[in-house]
Amino acid sequence: MNDRAPTKATLLPCPFCGGEPRQFNCVEPDGFVSGTFVRCDACGIDINDEYEADAIAAWNRRASPPAPAAEPVAYLRAFYGPRGIEVSVSVICPKDFPVVNDRTTEYPLYTHPLDAAAIRAEARKAALEEAAAWHDDQAALHDAQGDACGTGSDGWKRHTVAAADHRRSATSVRALADKGEAE
Repeated sequence: MNDRAPTKATLLPCPFCGGEPRQFNCVEPDGFVSGTFVRCDACGIDINDEYEADAIAAWNRRASPPAPAAEPVAYLRAFYGPRGIEVSVSVICPKDFPVVNDRTTEYPLYTHPLDAAAIRAEARKAALEEAAAWHDDQAALHDAQGDACGTGSDGWKRHTVAAADHRRSATSVRALADKGEAE
């Protein structure tokens, strides 16, 4: 495996610990690049893909924050005419008037800012759960690819090692999620 210097503009910090990621290309003995890894040495999380651009895109993808848990105190109701043009807007408090038709849209209004720390914690947990599930999927994929190569072959050995690596990563990610819940 050859270490390749990451391009700072393309790799975001680690979504779990904020550490600096490193990018590696897996180079076969014949010089063929068989995949790309992006890894955070601080917490050990990694993502790999056959293609460099896909590995970078997967590393840089972040989970969307969850929907707010606060209850709205009023609703802004917009009524759209037959051609989609907004014809009236009103504040409904509380939400006790039924929607007139499918051209009416309501937007919730809140009295105070939402708890940003709680939203970040929920987003972190969702991202960790997504990462662990991704590693589980990759382990299953490598198991299937190894079986297709035939037991004992070089391909089977590589896929078996990759599957075990993904299982370890999934366990590490779940440990990070459990640690975050305990704090």
